[in-house]
Amino acid sequence: CARISAVNSPRLLIALLLLPSLARSQAVMGDAAFFRELGVLNEGVQADIKGSLVVKKNSGELAKDDAVRMVLAHLKGSGVPESYARAAFDDPAVKLYPDIPGKFKPGGKAGETPYDQYRKYFMTEDRIQAGVEFFRAHRELLAQAEQTYGVDPGILTGLLGVETAYGTRTGTYMVFSALYTITLKVPSRTDWAATELAEWLKLCYRQRIAPHSVKGSYAGAFGFFQFMPSSFNRFAVDFDGDGRISFDEWPDVVGSVANYLALAGWQRGGSLDKPAKNYYAIFAYNH
Repeated sequence: CARISAVNSPRLLIALLLLPSLARSQAVMGDAAFFRELGVLNEGVQADIKGSLVVKKNSGELAKDDAVRMVLAHLKGSGVPESYARAAFDDPAVKLYPDIPGKFKPGGKAGETPYDQYRKYFMTEDRIQAGVEFFRAHRELLAQAEQTYGVDPGILTGLLGVETAYGTRTGTYMVFSALYTITLKVPSRTDWAATELAEWLKLCYRQRIAPHSVKGSYAGAFGFFQFMPSSFNRFAVDFDGDGRISFDEWPDVVGSVANYLALAGWQRGGSLDKPAKNYYAIFAYNH
């Protein structure tokens, strides 16, 4: 589909949902404040939008030591050992992507696409058939998510089709190196990227994932649902109860997307028309 999936277009980039281990009482207050602060914008949905919300004070590109210092500051009190973080920065796998900075410059972002044209990229026979097959294969899981979170199975199916074509297009950039590149080479997004890089290290440390083993979008979104690290750490859930939150297994992916939409204001059986809450819940997930 001309590679117009979320991982390749800033206007579609999703970046959802963040911390699996928060106590529910803490998460409810935090989530409400999160969505209230940004209105209908999720800080992980579109890196370019989120970046524009933060007034940057960095006047130029940073050096590696600056990035390490910023990330270590964000990791204080998280339980992630400083030695673990430093080892990630010193790993030979770390690289800078020369094409990423240009994607954040004026003119480097995808422009608005009229709906009649946008629709052509997604409403293809192949994608429709893939959606039908996904729905049939995961009917019980989708029904369980609807029962738990109240989110329509068709909406969940559609979103996952837009984001990664049902898990088949999850990105080509190493998440760590993509965020590291942005931290060093995109002054207007330095603070945001350093925060996400710290969240990525938290996720990797807790889940025993090699920091340089996962690919995602150029902005650091990853997995079947294209969550940003902070979004994963905040909203992803262990929906199958196996003791691990997975970004590449459908039970946790479907449950996490439903959880995100529910916390964004989804109302069971509500209208999808603007200005209904369900419209804005979807908008918060993916513009």
